[in-house]
Amino acid sequence: MHITSIFHCPKTADARECGYNLAQYNLSLIEAMLKQDPSLHIQIITSQAGRPLILRPSLASAVESGALTIRPLLKRNLLSLLSLAWRVRWSNCDVVHFQHETYHYGGPLSLYAFPFLLGWLRLWTHPVATLHHVVDPRRITTAFTAIFASRLPPVFIRWGFAVFYRLMGWMASSLIVHESCDRMILSQEYGLKDSTIVVIPHGADDHAGSPHFDRAAALAEFGAPQDAGIVYGFFSYFDLSKGIDTLIDEFLAYAKTHTRDVLIIAGTRNPYHLHHQAVTSALDALRARTEREGNGRIIWTGFLSPDRAMTFYHTVDCIIAPYRIFNGGSAAIAKSIGFRVPILLSEAFASCISNPAVIFSLQKHSLHSALTAFAESPERRAQIVEQIDTWRKERLWPSVGQRTLAQYRTLQNIHTAQILMLGAYGQYNLGDELLLASCLERLPRSLCVVASAHPSATVQTHCIRSVPSHLSFALLGAFFRAHTILVGGGDQFKLLKQTMGLSRHSLLLREAALVLAAKLLRKKVYLLGVGIGDLSTRRARFLTATILRLADQCTFRDRESARVATELAPHAHLSESADLAFLSQKTGSAVAMTAPDHPLVGIAPVFQIDHADAYPAIICALGSAAESVLHQNTETKIVFLPFQKSGQAHHDIITSGEILDHIRERQRCSIEDHLDLATVEQTYRSLGSVWGMRLHSLILACLYHVPFIALIYDVKVRKFLEEIDCAEWGIPLDASFSAEKLLALHRHMESRLPELREHLRAQAEKLSARAAINAQLLRHIAEECTGQYIPEYASPSADDVHDPFRHPTLS
Repeated sequence: MHITSIFHCPKTADARECGYNLAQYNLSLIEAMLKQDPSLHIQIITSQAGRPLILRPSLASAVESGALTIRPLLKRNLLSLLSLAWRVRWSNCDVVHFQHETYHYGGPLSLYAFPFLLGWLRLWTHPVATLHHVVDPRRITTAFTAIFASRLPPVFIRWGFAVFYRLMGWMASSLIVHESCDRMILSQEYGLKDSTIVVIPHGADDHAGSPHFDRAAALAEFGAPQDAGIVYGFFSYFDLSKGIDTLIDEFLAYAKTHTRDVLIIAGTRNPYHLHHQAVTSALDALRARTEREGNGRIIWTGFLSPDRAMTFYHTVDCIIAPYRIFNGGSAAIAKSIGFRVPILLSEAFASCISNPAVIFSLQKHSLHSALTAFAESPERRAQIVEQIDTWRKERLWPSVGQRTLAQYRTLQNIHTAQILMLGAYGQYNLGDELLLASCLERLPRSLCVVASAHPSATVQTHCIRSVPSHLSFALLGAFFRAHTILVGGGDQFKLLKQTMGLSRHSLLLREAALVLAAKLLRKKVYLLGVGIGDLSTRRARFLTATILRLADQCTFRDRESARVATELAPHAHLSESADLAFLSQKTGSAVAMTAPDHPLVGIAPVFQIDHADAYPAIICALGSAAESVLHQNTETKIVFLPFQKSGQAHHDIITSGEILDHIRERQRCSIEDHLDLATVEQTYRSLGSVWGMRLHSLILACLYHVPFIALIYDVKVRKFLEEIDCAEWGIPLDASFSAEKLLALHRHMESRLPELREHLRAQAEKLSARAAINAQLLRHIAEECTGQYIPEYASPSADDVHDPFRHPTLS
C-alpha cells in the first residue's frame, strides 16, 4: 500500500523542538504503521523546508531502505495547496492522510479551500483527514471569542465552523477523530454521516517500563526544592483556553495546606497566538505572578526538549489539564497514558470521560478539592491509575497504528472505479449484455464500474456498480477515479446509420475525446474484441487512426477489422482475436450437438438495416418465407428471438410483431420475450436452426452448433460469416432479397444439418482459442489493478493466436 502523509511542522524554534508537537505525533503514527506492515511505502509531505525532521532510528532506516520518503513542500497559503494537489495527484498513492489543525493551512481562503482539495483528490485516491480538535458550536460564546482573541461575533464563528465541517464531511473519504464525543458533535451538531467518521484515539508511546530516573537530579534540573512532596505538572501549548490562570489560583490555595508540594508548568507558546499582543501580555503576566507568589513551589519552566520532556514525565506524580475547551488530542493525556502518570482533567472533558476521580469542575475551589483528595486519598489515586490502565489497552501506538491501517484497508475495500467499463451497455440488448458478462467473469467485480444507459437495469442484471453513460457528474467522477478504461466489444469504429438520428461521426468523436483525456490523465485504455464498420469518410479514418495510436492495446474480433486497423495505424498495439462471446466456458466439445426432437426455427430480427428503404418489403418476405416453412412441415414451430427488447422506439419485439402480421398460422409462432442471459443457453439448445439478423444471434448459434442462415443487415454480419467460412449461408437484406431465396437456402441447409453442426463445432473451438488473447488481457488488467497474480483462465491452442504482450503489433 502506498500512503502519502501530509502535516505541518511548527514555524517557531520552540514549538518545532518542543517535547511534543504535530510532527512528532505523525512520525510516531508512521513508525507504528511500518512496524505493523513493513511492506508499506509512505511519502511524507511537510512544511519543514530546510529543517530536517528528527527521526528515530527505525524511521531513519526506513528512509535508507526506500520505505519512507520525505518531501518538504507544504506552506501556509493557497498556492501551496494547489501545488500540493498537483503533487499528490501524480504520486499514485492509495491513501493520502492529512493531519488537520485549524490554523495550519493559512487564512480563511486557504482554510475553506482545504475541503475542496480533499474533494479533488478523492477523484483519484482516498483522502483521509485527522481532526485534532472539533469545536462544539454550543461552546462558541463571547467567552470563546475572548479566549482566542477574536473580534468576530460568535454567530459568524459558528457559521464558519459549520460550513467548514460540513464541507469536510462531504469531501473526505474518511474523517478521524480522537474521542467518541468528537464524533457525536460532528454527527449531531454539524449533520455529518456517522459512516464518514472514525474514532481512533491519540497515540501514546509506552514508557511505563523505562528505567527509574534520579529524582534528586531531576528536581534540581527543574529548579524544584529537594524536599518536594507531590510534584504536579502542566504540559501543553500556552494559550488562554488552557486555564493556566485557574491552575495557578487553585494551586496557590492548595499550597497553603500542602507546603511541600510543587507545580511545574512546562510548554511553549501556541504558534497561532504569537502575534496576538493581548494573549502574549496575559501569559507574561501569569509567568510573572508565578515568580512573585509561588515561593519556589510553582516553577514556570516553559520550553521542554524531547529529552527534558522524558525527565519531566518521570518526575511528576500527577498531570493537571484545567482546559476550558475540550481537547481530545491533548499531548498531556497521551504522555500521561504512555508514562502511566495519573491525570486530572477539567469538566471540559466530561462529555467523553465519566470517571469522577479524574474529572474536576472549573468552579472556584473545585481543583483545590481535587488536589487535596489526590494528596490525601490513596483510593482516589488508585482509581485514577486504574483509569489510565484502561486507556492504555487501546491508546498505545501499536494499537493506534493497527486501527489506522485497518481504516486504510477498509477504504481500499470500498473500491473506487478503478476499472471503468464502456460500451453499449444498459440498452436492453442481449448481445451487448453477453459481452459485458464475459468480461466481468474475468475481472474483480469490486474494482469495476459500468457506464450504462440504464444503470439500475445493469445493477440488477450483473450485480455490479453502474453510472449513467451520458455526460454526468457520476460518469466524470468514475472516469477520474479509474485506473483503467476498458471498452468491451461492438463496432467501436464506424459511422452511425442515418436511422439513428445522430451525427454520423458522433461515436468516433466521443471515443477520440475519451482516449485523449484518458492519456492526458495517465490512464490505461484497452479496447477488447471490437470491430471496424463503415469508415467511408476521411474524417472517420483519421479519428480511428488517432484512437488506435493512443490506446494501450486493441484486439479485434475479425481478421478484416484487424487488417484495416493495421493499415490505418501500423505502429499501434493491435492484435487479432475473436468476439468476447467466445470467452464463454460453454464452448467447443462442451456443447452437445444433438438435434432437438421437434424442429424449431429461431428468427432474430432487427430494425436498423443498411437498406432502410427496403425494410417493408423485407418484413413481408420474411413473413411469407416463415409461412411457407410452417406449411411444408406440420411439426415445425417458429420462435422469435428479440435481442433488443426495449430501449429504442422500434425494437425487436415490434419487428417480430410486424413479421407475424404476415403469417396466418400464428398459433405455431411465439415471441421469446423473456430471452436473457439466464435463459439464452436453454433456448439455443432447443433450436433446430436459426434465421439471424442480429450478429450475436449468429455467434450464439455458432457456439451452440445450431445451423443458421444469416440475414446480412450490416457489414459486421458479413465479416463474421467470412471469419467462420460460412459466406454461402448469408443473404444480403437489400432490394434483391426475396422469400424464394430464403426458402431455397433453408431447404439446402436442412439437407446438410450434420455437416453444418460439425463445421460450426470446429469454428467455435478455433475462435474460442483465438479469444484467449482477450482472456489474457483481462487477466493482465486484473493483475494491474489488484497487484496480485490472477490464474490464467485459458491458454491459446491455435498457432495463429498472438500474445498481446509479447507481440504488440500485428505482423
